Amino acid sequence: MLLNILSISIISSIIACYSYKKIWNVVNKNTPTGYGVTLVFFLIIYTYFINFSMLHLAIYLLIAVISLIYWIDDYSYLSSFFRFFLQFLSGVLIYIFLSVYFEYEINTYSILFAFISGILNIFLSNVINFYDGLDLNVATFLIILGFISFFMLKNQDLINKHALIIVGFTLGFIFFNFTPNNIFFGDSGCFVVSSCLTFIIIKSILIAEISVIYLIIPLALPSFDVVYVVLLRIYKKEPLLTRNYYHLYHQFRLRYKNMLYILPQVLNAFILYIVSKIVINEYAGNLMQYFIFIFLSIILTALIYIFFKNITQIKK
Repeated sequence: MLLNILSISIISSIIACYSYKKIWNVVNKNTPTGYGVTLVFFLIIYTYFINFSMLHLAIYLLIAVISLIYWIDDYSYLSSFFRFFLQFLSGVLIYIFLSVYFEYEINTYSILFAFISGILNIFLSNVINFYDGLDLNVATFLIILGFISFFMLKNQDLINKHALIIVGFTLGFIFFNFTPNNIFFGDSGCFVVSSCLTFIIIKSILIAEISVIYLIIPLALPSFDVVYVVLLRIYKKEPLLTRNYYHLYHQFRLRYKNMLYILPQVLNAFILYIVSKIVINEYAGNLMQYFIFIFLSIILTALIYIFFKNITQIKK
């Protein structure tokens, strides 16, 4: 069953990606972008026809509606303010849907939680979007995210299967994205992924599912890199929303002229995975071990980041 989900997702994504390229080229001569927005429709189809869940279907339909508006930014242009608004709105509505489903009462804490959910989605949207700067970079992130979600998130069977769909979708996308300037995941695709992540994180918090902490494995390095670059640009008094080449994967590309720029992501995720297996005993029920894992993840990610930053410095 699981192998079928993966294989069908790969084949369907290849067909969808090819069709998207053809349709795009009819109306626009630029490199096709925004293919990632179709991911949410893969999730909707699976949820409705194969493994029905009203909660997941409602959330994915919400994401689909907002992402189609967001897709305008890939095809033409949306202002930065409006993109931030859509990101925040999606996060808030995801929390509202979840709180209604779990029958939580509305109070000061729920309003604060809704606000935090909106801010979380803004942060994740921009982290993932900034990592869509080179071919295969965001695809590497998505494959790591998919496998971690499938193997390490507990008590969320449907999310585990959706993670396989994300992996299959991404592998189909890689079939075309491997060729430079062929097709891009797009801002709207990154928005879909971030909204799905916000849904997983907020739902896990509401049901007290501690295994969500494992999502730090794929998110640690991209988040660290984006925060560093934002702080660097603030220090240099540069506009934050203009294109830059400070990110670690850009430095790798400039230094080595090949696809080694995916190496830091893969290595960091692998090391954090090993650390999680050493530190966390899932049957012990000890919260302290999860805090130790978070602390070690931050320290190790910082050290790995510094190491790769140093070796990518271009000699003058």
